[in-house]
Parts: sequence; C-alpha cells; structure tokens
Amino acid sequence: GERPLRLMALGRFDVTKGFDVLLKACALLRQKGLSFTLTLAGGGGIAMGLGKLEGELRSLTHTLGLDDCVSYPGLISHTELPRIMASHDIFLAPCVIDSSGRRDGIPNTVIEAMSMGLPVITTNIHALPEVIIDHETGLSVPPNDPASLCEAILTLANDPNLAVRLGNHAQEKAKKTFDPATNCKKVADLLKSMARS
Repeated sequence: GERPLRLMALGRFDVTKGFDVLLKACALLRQKGLSFTLTLAGGGGIAMGLGKLEGELRSLTHTLGLDDCVSYPGLISHTELPRIMASHDIFLAPCVIDSSGRRDGIPNTVIEAMSMGLPVITTNIHALPEVIIDHETGLSVPPNDPASLCEAILTLANDPNLAVRLGNHAQEKAKKTFDPATNCKKVADLLKSMARS
C-alpha cells in the first residue's frame, strides 16, 4: 500500500485555531477510508488560559477513535520547524472566529508553510484570503465546517499534481509578499523614486 498522507497543523492550542474542527474532519476522512496521519504541534500553557484545551483536544481525539493516527509532539523550536514541515504533505490552518469575536491575523505558520512549498488548506476568514487564494495558492474552506475541510484534504490526496502546483504557487507568493530582502528593495526603490520626483 501507499504510505499515509501526512497532515500537519501547528499553533497555540487556542479556540481560534479550529483544531477541534480539524479532528472532526479527520474522523470523516477515516470513514471515507483515507490512510493518513496528523501531527498537531503546539500547546497552550495554563498560564495563557489555554491549559484546558490540550486536554479537550486529546480527549476528542480519543472519542473520535483517532489515537493511532494523531500525534501531539508539543512545541517545536523554530530551528526544527523547517525539517518537520518538510516531512509532511499538507499544512492545515482551519482558523475560526471565537465567539468573543477574537481573531488572528495571518498565522506566521501559514507563511512558513507557504515558503517551504507545502500546500496549505485554510479557512476564508481574517487576512488569510489575501494569501491563500482558493485553487491558486492553496485551498480555502468555510470555518467550522469539518465536511468541507475533509473534502479539501481529499481533493489534494486524490490529485497530487494539484497539491504540487498549489505548493509551488504558494512558495512564489510567499517570496513575493513576505521575503524581507525583496520588501527592503521595494522600499529602497520607492524612496529613490520619491527622491527623484
């Protein structure tokens, strides 16, 4: 058989990350017979008021019968991140808007995954639609929708060429949009042109 599809999500264990939605999507993937593993990296200290969530995610994993395919490596150091990301097939950022209306900007982890050419599946909220353009630089699904997330993962699982293409486009976009050297040059060029005018 083929090796399992390797999924990865990363971040503070915080309600806005939508990791519970991701676990429910994984349960659906299993029902559909997809062989996969999920690395759910990160964590939340009790001090951050996030302590309960890791327990909740682990217990949901257990309830959904996913103990054998979901791993919780904890926090990953920035130096380790590229190597670990490179060993995965798809990066997931299923962000949701918290009931309090609290939300994230573009998670740095998404930019990091893009710059490594990893195909990204995310939700169409926050600033994310600016960088993850559906079927162009990644796949974008509605928040809080495990079925749509499951379908998006299956889309990439069944179409490796699409996955590669999205990863490549994401990498180009990340270089253009977030590469510090390019951005410095843009600013320098702008200052030059302003000085000339």
